[in-house]
Amino acid sequence: MLKSAFPLLLAFLLASAAAAAQSPAKRSAPATPPAPPPGYVPIANVSPMGALTAPTVYVPKGWAGRSTIDIKPGGGCAGVTECATGEGANRFLCAYAKMAFDDPIVYPGKPGASHLHQFFGNTAVNAFTTADSIAAVGNSTCSGGIANRTGYWTPAMIDAAGQIVPPTTATIYYKSGYQMLPSLVRPLPTGLKMIAGDRTWSDVKQNQSRVWWTCTDRGPTYSSIVPDCGDRVLLVVVFPQCWDGKNLDSRDHKSHMSYPNYSNDANGSKCPSTHPVVVPEITEEFFWKVPPGERSSTWRISSDMDLSKPGGLSAHADWMMGWDPNVMKTVVTLCLDKSKDCQVNGVGNNTYLNPPPD
Repeated sequence: MLKSAFPLLLAFLLASAAAAAQSPAKRSAPATPPAPPPGYVPIANVSPMGALTAPTVYVPKGWAGRSTIDIKPGGGCAGVTECATGEGANRFLCAYAKMAFDDPIVYPGKPGASHLHQFFGNTAVNAFTTADSIAAVGNSTCSGGIANRTGYWTPAMIDAAGQIVPPTTATIYYKSGYQMLPSLVRPLPTGLKMIAGDRTWSDVKQNQSRVWWTCTDRGPTYSSIVPDCGDRVLLVVVFPQCWDGKNLDSRDHKSHMSYPNYSNDANGSKCPSTHPVVVPEITEEFFWKVPPGERSSTWRISSDMDLSKPGGLSAHADWMMGWDPNVMKTVVTLCLDKSKDCQVNGVGNNTYLNPPPD
């Protein structure tokens, strides 16, 4: 009798063991990822590029931007006759929009192929953004709302603990150039793309008249690496203002543009004959606030591949045209070509581009 019951007993024991193995009380619970810090959102790190190695990256949540053109009457420089005469210039503000492992200029159509970028301006910029879509799709975090859907982006900042440092509002300058004859400046063409700086640089010789680090409260004035600041770290990137007049982009994303041949003579600087069309000189300024007790000299940017070198050597920035053509023409005609400093957000025709919220 025991012999005949043994198969039934064995089957029962095996079934009980299998049930126990599947019981929720017996299974190991999957690890719960830590909650993001306040004001941050998680994104998956799928990129093979840059200094970030964590599978999940917590990045600051950006602003959704405005969906309308936001131009107001008046302003600090109400009309072109009231603007200071000198270098033609405008300064516009752009709030931080988002971060992503995308670069539609260097890696078009390839999401996750780039190091981590922080984006300002057009909120819809991603790996699939084109010259046509950037001018027609997305909100804007810049002064004037979608009067300026241009995309501005640069590598993200990483602190010594591997956390992303939130950026503050960026300042974008459009100028006639300190030595450029202002009457030659032409509006930036629709579809233009540019990169300034060199993400492959690994020593301290990047041209400091075009790309440099500094602090808002103390020196050094020009640094090739992230300096030790008490208030805010500042990255300054100056773009070339001479266009070949034909190509809106090039294989290296630089050859269709050129910096002027600088000169101090009476005629000022000139564009080379290969790049005869003078466009506004664009300077992008990006800021990061230094928390109390932090050493910003221990920070690096997401494009720094050589972790044995000081942070910030690979500094660079991107620009992709998204201005409303009529607004861009007004800025050039009334401010830059008339050698008028139209101040912050001023357009020079008794209007100004309403800035983003603080």
